[in-house]
Amino acid sequence: MTLLEIKNLTITFKTSNDSLIAVDNVSFHVDKGETVGIVGETGSGKTITSLSIMRLLPSNAKVSGEIFFNGKDLLKISEKEMDEIRGKKISMIFQEPMTAFDPLYTIGDQFSEVLFKHENVSKLEAKKRSIEMLKLVGIPEPEKRFYQYPHEYSGGMIQRAMIALALLTNPELVIADEPTTGLDVTIQMQVLNLIKRIQRSSNLSMIFITHDLGVISKMANRIIVLYLGKIFEVGSVKDVIFSSVHPYTKGLIASVPTLKTSKSQKLYSIPGNVPSLKEIKSGCRFYSRCPVRMDICKDNDPKLFEYTPGHFVSCWAVDPNRNLVNTYE
Repeated sequence: MTLLEIKNLTITFKTSNDSLIAVDNVSFHVDKGETVGIVGETGSGKTITSLSIMRLLPSNAKVSGEIFFNGKDLLKISEKEMDEIRGKKISMIFQEPMTAFDPLYTIGDQFSEVLFKHENVSKLEAKKRSIEMLKLVGIPEPEKRFYQYPHEYSGGMIQRAMIALALLTNPELVIADEPTTGLDVTIQMQVLNLIKRIQRSSNLSMIFITHDLGVISKMANRIIVLYLGKIFEVGSVKDVIFSSVHPYTKGLIASVPTLKTSKSQKLYSIPGNVPSLKEIKSGCRFYSRCPVRMDICKDNDPKLFEYTPGHFVSCWAVDPNRNLVNTYE
């Protein structure tokens, strides 16, 4: 059963001189209990897409399309209705938890504030539930940590606290935006295992955002590959990681070291840099960096088509029909 459905999402930022399209006609869905991974380089539009679901974009952003959550279009409801959903039914694990928490208030105060806002609980009940959640995510001495300030937490603990805060109100959908950025490998694996365990036990739906294909292959049921606001490939982990066909996806995979990679072996690097939104012209957005580009790619924007059942790709080089008929819904 579908919990979240995004249709033709386009996000445009107005500047003093121009209008820049950061997310271009993106459509996807998240089923109940499913984890959908969104992967791509910095600047691909991953975080902007997630913030549009939360309706937390800056005032100069114009959003069009539809974002249905439990059948209700989040772009059309009032701010009051959205405020009741945000943090209660949809929560977010932010990329930088140390900046997401208010340094002037204790962790316990901030947890309790969320419960006071969304649920009719006493101060004692809020404390009890907050401590239970801190314990659930593996924070030692949760009774003591409840009274501490964010700066008194280590990097690994503050990330766990961010996860605990996101799960505090038993949400239906959690958006995890690069939740292990800046953590060492050991702590990263602990945090990923924690998220996965809680997601499975609670049957949570999740959007997991990262630039790391190795991480996403362990966390997601389906993967969306995003580049400069366009979807390039969508499919199961098997489709995208082990049977990828888009040259951008292939480049991302080739740039990840494996156990077989020797110290002397040079990793593949996708040529060039991600263009700025101002540099985007007609045609495929990956044209300037693509190793298999053709004449048709320069001026014609490819559309998503079903390459194999459930596996969608947007690339002229792999479209046997070179047509614009089949699109991903």
